[in-house]
Amino acid sequence: MNLYKNYIIYIHNKKMKNFFKFAQGEKRVLLELSLANADILPSNLCQKLGVSKQRITSILNSLYEKKHITINIDETNRRKTNIKLTPIGKKYIDKLSSDVLKELNKTLSKISSEDINKLTEIIANKYKYNIK
Repeated sequence: MNLYKNYIIYIHNKKMKNFFKFAQGEKRVLLELSLANADILPSNLCQKLGVSKQRITSILNSLYEKKHITINIDETNRRKTNIKLTPIGKKYIDKLSSDVLKELNKTLSKISSEDINKLTEIIANKYKYNIK
């Protein structure tokens, strides 16, 4: 999944830079929330993305203002804050994923099946995936 996430970010930044205006790191946070498919704590986002608490707070505030996420205080532990994608945030990630898959298909259609098999083997070895 890490390879897919990195490819989404790479293609989006390279081919669709001005498609949506987001601050650095916002797309990564939205993607992590989408992949988690559940509420997530800001501290977990800090660890997964390797960014500071201050940066995550800034990103979350921006995404909240854009209505891409909800921020809720945990009722059982008021020191915890749960973050979740809104339908608007989900729609954005779905659109981004669709655009990336179209771009990937366009790119792969220009490559021979032999080269695709080589690429698959390289990726599997690099990331220790069992691809068959």
